[in-house]
Amino acid sequence: MTDHSRKKVLVFDMDDTLYKRSDPYLKTVKEFFPGGLPVGEAELLETAHSTKERLFKRQADGLISMREMLIGRTMETYKSFGIALSEEEAWHFETRYKENLLRMKVSPLLLQLLGDLAKAGCRMGVLTNGDSVRQREKLQSLGAAAFFREQDVLVTGDVGIPKPETGIFRAYEERTGLAPGDLWLIGDSYETDVCGAKRAGWHAVWFNWRKETLPAGAEKPDREAKTEEELSAAVRELACLPNHFHTKEG
Repeated sequence: MTDHSRKKVLVFDMDDTLYKRSDPYLKTVKEFFPGGLPVGEAELLETAHSTKERLFKRQADGLISMREMLIGRTMETYKSFGIALSEEEAWHFETRYKENLLRMKVSPLLLQLLGDLAKAGCRMGVLTNGDSVRQREKLQSLGAAAFFREQDVLVTGDVGIPKPETGIFRAYEERTGLAPGDLWLIGDSYETDVCGAKRAGWHAVWFNWRKETLPAGAEKPDREAKTEEELSAAVRELACLPNHFHTKEG
């Protein structure tokens, strides 16, 4: 079958795709450290992200609890910059971060995209790493939950298998009754989303807003977008919807 002859099901990653975690995280940092930090924002975010990814794998494997993962990622992140936080202080930081996370909303542009897809009858889903309750709380607070049927939402905490492992993609197929060739994962992480999806036989749209460069010979996504405008245009094209940036009211 050709690319346009199959029914496409659009499955969104959530963190750093439907919203950017850096916004509530940096807001929390400024509240928690009003005097500033001896490190730039980019280095701080990269360290926090890599620490979180490493500890999330341990949590997903059942080696540590969610609370231990959250406390550990904050303590280890700031320890690397010479700042010692107690477990109580780290938990306070994480609690405040969650409060700021739950104030986040999907951007007007992506909200319009989701609304237009829903109106057109496009089937959409969510496949996201994380704790079941925490991720569903975020999806609700983002203002996006109404666009997805519960059967089309799967959090890796539901089954204990994280992306990019192929098992989580198979679990999504089993949950929804969909075939790999009909599924398009839209996500920000090259390794977790693009490579995971492609290895599972899915299609992948890479929301490369960090503007990363792939090494020679690396697996390529089916589509790539570096801005929300490009992402909206790419997804609209897949769904055969008009790109409202280039159309005029008649």
